[in-house]
Amino acid sequence: MTIEIRKAVETEISILLSFEKGIIEAERPFDNTLKEGEIH
Repeated sequence: MTIEIRKAVETEISILLSFEKGIIEAERPFDNTLKEGEIH
């Protein structure tokens, strides 16, 4: 398996933000330092 690391392009911002949101929602039950509401 080869892993490629590259800079994101502007058209990927919405996808990356939804990925970030999913990670935060998954981690919130295990980390009480994550504030309620929208965070980045």
